[in-house]
Amino acid sequence: MAQPVLSVSMIVKNEEKWLPAILADIRHFADEIAVIDTGSTDSTPEILKKYQEDLGPDKVKLGTFEWCEDFGAARNESLKLCSGKYIMWVDADDRIIQSQQLLMRHLKRDYLTRPDLHAYLLQLLAAGNTTDGCTEQLRIFPKVCEDMWSGKAHESTYECLCEHGITLRMANVYVYHEGYLGKDILEEKIRRNIDLIRDDIKKTDNPIKKSYLAGSLYMNEEVDECLGVMAEIYDNENLKAHNGQYFTYLMRFVAPLMKKEQHKALFGVMEMAKKVFPRDPQPWGVQAQLALLKGQVELARELAAECLTRKHRAEAGVPIIGKIHEKMRYLLEATEQHVYAKSA
Repeated sequence: MAQPVLSVSMIVKNEEKWLPAILADIRHFADEIAVIDTGSTDSTPEILKKYQEDLGPDKVKLGTFEWCEDFGAARNESLKLCSGKYIMWVDADDRIIQSQQLLMRHLKRDYLTRPDLHAYLLQLLAAGNTTDGCTEQLRIFPKVCEDMWSGKAHESTYECLCEHGITLRMANVYVYHEGYLGKDILEEKIRRNIDLIRDDIKKTDNPIKKSYLAGSLYMNEEVDECLGVMAEIYDNENLKAHNGQYFTYLMRFVAPLMKKEQHKALFGVMEMAKKVFPRDPQPWGVQAQLALLKGQVELARELAAECLTRKHRAEAGVPIIGKIHEKMRYLLEATEQHVYAKSA
């Protein structure tokens, strides 16, 4: 029997609300689906067993894992069930809509069947109450061993792939992440992640991990410590080498610096963000709002107009892009009388 091309890997716990939709999505392009349950007490096991009965045990492989506060360990357990040449990981609250399912089939046919091995970054479009941005995320990789995941939280296969000489490529496929609903659930998740990431950082001084820590600290309203962590890695060359990660990190400065009213510092950070991703409208929009706060209306209008010319990720309907464009249009309309008054 030929080796499957693509295995989809998941870890789940109490996901009865989300599972039916994501399982319906991935069956259209996955050769094999591997799911590890880390201790569900709802109907998750029954949903998975019914799914296995429908598609067969060769197509759907199920297992359990005793939760030990380590997401990397749980994902490695799921990886052991996978026999595919490539692995794609998803979460239960992800969605891969029909247009993206088609792109996944094309990616599998045109690239994953080639003899040369690469890992692929997909576009993660987040929704719900966690974030409304779009980031690049390493979602597809060749299976080079059975313990590829590392990290208790914000776990990654990146270090393992680097050790095996696997290079990263971009794929124009969007994964829609519904996010955690409910303030209590979100706050619990943030506190848990802070503790787990701190444990990870004790073992490795990873700047990307520190970036995740800073984001969680801000969401936990620990603003001063958040900015302290971010300052530690601002000039880190290893972080700068990953444009997508570095841009996301730079944009994380917006909320805490605005909260502390450190406008000059934020303007400078956005200048760096513009150099990293000049096609993205976000830093231009932030600068326009800062200029308006200082009463620099002409500069604000100039930056707003530049922001509106940048359409990066607008075609995917990324909420934050639509919001920044809407704000810039309003800024230009609201300051139009200023232009007339100056010309008069």
